[in-house]
Amino acid sequence: MKQKRSWRRSRCAFISTVVVGLGIQCFAHAGFAVNDQKQDAAAVYAANASDAVPKFLSKKEAVRLGEGHKDFKVVIAYNIDEGRSKHLSELPEGVLFFYNPYSQKISAALTKEDAVDLAQVHQQVFFAVAGETLSQTIKRWALSDETNSYQVYWASDYDYKIQFPFSFHGDLLNKQGPLDRLLESFANRDFALTAEKTPNHVLVIKDRVFQQKVVSF
Repeated sequence: MKQKRSWRRSRCAFISTVVVGLGIQCFAHAGFAVNDQKQDAAAVYAANASDAVPKFLSKKEAVRLGEGHKDFKVVIAYNIDEGRSKHLSELPEGVLFFYNPYSQKISAALTKEDAVDLAQVHQQVFFAVAGETLSQTIKRWALSDETNSYQVYWASDYDYKIQFPFSFHGDLLNKQGPLDRLLESFANRDFALTAEKTPNHVLVIKDRVFQQKVVSF
């Protein structure tokens, strides 16, 4: 609904600012009057300082910001859309939206931790979905890694179906990172899988058989 406003010797502008890098970008969603004289950039920023702060948004706010600012990347958690591209307005109830002006990302996730980390500059979140196999999950993770994309060679005769959804945060191939923790969750005292990284960006997933120690009496 449009509202009429009258301003004496001034023009009404809908402007808000957010600092991104060293530049200032304008959003069209916070209203205030700007007089005919050029307003100091610092004063404009001070009037809208809240817009430069990472924060959770309502669905309506997220949709408006996403549509009004094409430079922003929208990141939707895999366990919401399973790789299918969706508009923010189509997402189900209960989804949390997080806005990070510094990374220029708007994220959508089911938990606060996932939403915040998805919107960071470098932090990554890797999702496992119930019903997928372990090999399908690792292949998807390896291709979606923002730092380095890998092909996966599955050298084991065994595969496992994931029963429950979960997420891991961090760099995929770091020690005790998402891949290590995923493989450890399927290990037992007699058998486990291990990942070997090759120079030509291939991840080899193979069996790791534990050697039985010989006990002498």
